Amino acid sequence: MLPSDLARFKIYGDEVSPIFADEKDLELAKSIISIFKPGKKVGDVREEIKVLEDVYKLSPLRVKLIRGLYRVFLREAKLSEDSPIDPRIIRRELYSIGPVITHEDRQKVIKEVSSRLNVNVEKYMFSDLEDEKIIKELPTITPDDLIKAYNLSLLQTMLFKAYKVEVEMEGNWKEVARRIKWLGLMYFAYSNPVRIEILGPATLIKMTEKYGRNMALILPYVVSSKKWRISAEIVLGKKKKRLYKMEIKDFPLILSKHFNEEKFDSTVEEKFYEDFLKNIKGWKIIREPEAIVVGDRLFIPDFVIEKDPFKIYVEIVGFWTKGYIREKIDKLRGLKSSEILILLNEELAKEDFPESNIIKYKGKVNIALVYSWLKRYEETHSNFNFDYSLSGDIVSLVDIAKKLGINQEILRKNLKQVKGYVLLNNYYIKEELFNKLSKMDFSGMRLSEITKVYGDYIIEVLERLGYKFKWDSVIDARVIR
Repeated sequence: MLPSDLARFKIYGDEVSPIFADEKDLELAKSIISIFKPGKKVGDVREEIKVLEDVYKLSPLRVKLIRGLYRVFLREAKLSEDSPIDPRIIRRELYSIGPVITHEDRQKVIKEVSSRLNVNVEKYMFSDLEDEKIIKELPTITPDDLIKAYNLSLLQTMLFKAYKVEVEMEGNWKEVARRIKWLGLMYFAYSNPVRIEILGPATLIKMTEKYGRNMALILPYVVSSKKWRISAEIVLGKKKKRLYKMEIKDFPLILSKHFNEEKFDSTVEEKFYEDFLKNIKGWKIIREPEAIVVGDRLFIPDFVIEKDPFKIYVEIVGFWTKGYIREKIDKLRGLKSSEILILLNEELAKEDFPESNIIKYKGKVNIALVYSWLKRYEETHSNFNFDYSLSGDIVSLVDIAKKLGINQEILRKNLKQVKGYVLLNNYYIKEELFNKLSKMDFSGMRLSEITKVYGDYIIEVLERLGYKFKWDSVIDARVIR
């Protein structure tokens, strides 16, 4: 960030726009870089910068740019180290001895105070004064790099006075979401398109400086995205404050972060990804997919696996508690067009869940269990177009499913009424037989005797006909009307 008095911007009505450095300023950036030399005092560099400022003294915006570029470059330079003790103590000890006339007396005093304080007093006596620091090493920054770093600092400075900031971007949500959480920023998330609204420092009564600096830290990650847009409401004015709108998007000349997209968060994730690609065919797996808005918060799953028309988000969880997982599942129930599969490290907790969308792993994810889960999910959620015919007096749904080669749950979702048959819970029974049984009186008979004669299907027939069962034991009952 830059000092607020070095922020360059223009105001048009109720809109404000930062004045970024561009290609026309490359020569100026080159001149500033050339002033810095290893071994030079910062104060000497500053004097030369002042000479450069005098050249442009009729252009206040140009002077601000010079000072801003100087500060950004100086921030990256390696200077002489800070004193191990407060330099003011060193100076007090030296001056308390009184004036010295000769070189020998001077060296004697320096040696005496150095020994007493156990520090090199000659080296550190002015180390708290920036102008006295020595440039030890220069950063490998080109004029183009300096322009980009300056523009990032300028944008950070502008947002330090923000009431709220809205961020919309393509990709990179995981990095941004992590840092928002780590830095304790307050935000709301919205969908269509996915975007977040961060409350700015101007909304706070206390700790605005710390919060503002924390918010500035996420900017390099935002502008690293393929596409990005930042909209903000900025509070400007010293005595009379006023709110201005600012919008910046896809600006190329700005410093960004570069990420290793191949790097996984953990070896468990990496192994799961490799095993999935190697063993599961027909499904596509995507790392770190788009962010999802759940309620007013962002959820960024580790993977998404797809097979038209299915989309399943995968979250690999290390440390966890039952409450944490329960809260996550409850929040994600709102995902109507997709499913969430949670993979839990059972070595870090031992609690159980009744949910079918949780698979536990130990050491590494068992890819065979994931494949079985996907197969069941596909079978139970597909709309199959199949047909079947019936023959015989009694036809069980188990036999029909086996004949069709499908899961019973799929068959049950696609059951049809067949002419000439009555559909019970687990059987089709011929109408002729059903009507014949309906005319018989089974009251008072034992259930075990009836099933021995007719088979298990008779239980469902009796229930359909309105009979009740009075259980005498766990294995037998008396049939009553």
